Amino acid sequence: DTAVLAAVVQLLSRPDAPAAGGAIRAGLRKLAPLAAQGSAPVAVAGMRAMLHLGDFAGARRWHAAISREGSGDAALRALPLAILAGAVDPDATWYDRWTAATSRPATERAIAASLAAGLGLPGVSAADAGRLAAALADPPPAHRLAAAREAVAAGRIAEALGLVLALADDGPLAEMHPVLAGLIVETLRGVGLVEPARAFAVEYALAAGL
Repeated sequence: DTAVLAAVVQLLSRPDAPAAGGAIRAGLRKLAPLAAQGSAPVAVAGMRAMLHLGDFAGARRWHAAISREGSGDAALRALPLAILAGAVDPDATWYDRWTAATSRPATERAIAASLAAGLGLPGVSAADAGRLAAALADPPPAHRLAAAREAVAAGRIAEALGLVLALADDGPLAEMHPVLAGLIVETLRGVGLVEPARAFAVEYALAAGL
């Protein structure tokens, strides 16, 4: 049930999780076809667990169960993660629908907007994402963000990556400012590393509690 899958997600966050990851992944794959017979929250927990394992294909199988008829609320709550993982093709209204229906805190709205803008997805502009993230406490210096974006736009890959790494500190990923996480995603995508950009976006979103 949901409690069991929530415990699995916690297990996957432990340092020794990789040793058990294969067995957990295999079990979740076997359970995925049964998710349609259970509750949507169970399927949401299953999708999150697969994303913790880095198994995007498995996460998409669980999301298919979330999206079945009658689970609209659960699907909407899970929409940002599903979009970041590539399980859903976003339209121009997804962000507004998600924020209007779920009343998410400002930090979560900023996280979703920053990561989506970094991936170049529709539904939220880079300017809007920047305003949302900058409204939170302690944003990175604007001039350093601008320098990194300029390097990306000019194709100066080494400089762009160096500037982004210089902005990141050694703190926990969950405590990274959304505007910096979005910039990392934007930089990776800008230098052609699209799949690593998506993988980082998902990893950060999970760590930050999206």
